[in-house]
Amino acid sequence: MSKVQKNVKDHDEIEALSFEGALTELTGLVEQLESGEMSLEDSVSSFEKGVKLSRRCESLLDGAEQRLQILNGNDE
Repeated sequence: MSKVQKNVKDHDEIEALSFEGALTELTGLVEQLESGEMSLEDSVSSFEKGVKLSRRCESLLDGAEQRLQILNGNDE
């Protein structure tokens, strides 16, 4: 599998995750990175995936906040 295909697959998998799923994966990646036992290449790849997971969590939180604002009638 090429790097581009892997990135597309990772993106699709991340976009399918729930908030809880993304947060769980992100927590696991942070623990692995903090262990200091990964190679540089694996560390960089994990960091990149962590950024994507973090963005997924942020996006889901933003969506939930918008829904709550609509329900509360506060379209700020």
